[in-house]
Amino acid sequence: MITHNFDLDMTPGEDPVEIQLNKNDADFTIVFALFSSLGTLTIESGTTAQIRGRKPGGGSYTANASINIGAKTVTVNGDSAMTAEAGAGLYEICLTHGGKELYSANFHIVVEQITQ
Repeated sequence: MITHNFDLDMTPGEDPVEIQLNKNDADFTIVFALFSSLGTLTIESGTTAQIRGRKPGGGSYTANASINIGAKTVTVNGDSAMTAEAGAGLYEICLTHGGKELYSANFHIVVEQITQ
């Protein structure tokens, strides 16, 4: 298993983080350390997290993620559905609390084609 660690701004506008993976990778996690470049990020008890986005072929991808409120981290467990298509997909983390959503800056998951 590989754990990828990235800082992820909860304020949009910066250049997207780029995460490189191989086609059909499934045994990995991505840990995002959340911060806000404009203001103070407060994550309240009871907040949940998801990864949401579009795969390279245009299909949608959504999965629940784990959140550590005290550490301000979100952990995404990788799976083969996320890496089934080669190319660059566009994603974001969604935090939900009390029916309200807060989205992170976008990030790319770039899946390499198998060379066989």
